[in-house]
Amino acid sequence: MGLDIVAYSRIVKEPSREAKKVLERLLQPMGETVITVNKSDDNGPWSFDLEPGAWLSTEDTVEHHFRAGSYSGYNLFRNILSHALLGVPADMVWEDETSFEGRPGYEMVNFSDCNGVISWSIAEKLYNDLVGNRDKFIACVKERFGEDLDEGEHLVYVYDNFITGFELAKDNGIMVYC
Repeated sequence: MGLDIVAYSRIVKEPSREAKKVLERLLQPMGETVITVNKSDDNGPWSFDLEPGAWLSTEDTVEHHFRAGSYSGYNLFRNILSHALLGVPADMVWEDETSFEGRPGYEMVNFSDCNGVISWSIAEKLYNDLVGNRDKFIACVKERFGEDLDEGEHLVYVYDNFITGFELAKDNGIMVYC
């Protein structure tokens, strides 16, 4: 078991049943359901852009899938991310959330490692945070692992995949932790 991540760009809210029938007759069938939201906080604190209802892929949707690692491996990644971007271990962020709100990477550090959704506005912030702090993250990995290239390269691989995923998700999309 482990943490898999899927990012989607350009998803759309499913139209009403009546509008959908007209659209399908005039155009083409709608895309597949990417996610269904029952209420705005169903999928975690960072999915507030999503109104309740089904969200669909379109012919313009791009997907990016990657494995973030085992749960313990992802926890290591998140801890190094927290050290690099926030200067403290992740558990300190969880104990004092308000002191870190809005800072780079906060929404990733303070997010479930087993399920949830990050929607486009938070994805844009996190994309900018990760791109702008990639050198800090790499320095923190090197400090922690030295010349152990296997572990260090894997952590940078995960970091870079998050950048790719958030780049897609910030385009009216989502990142799903599953």
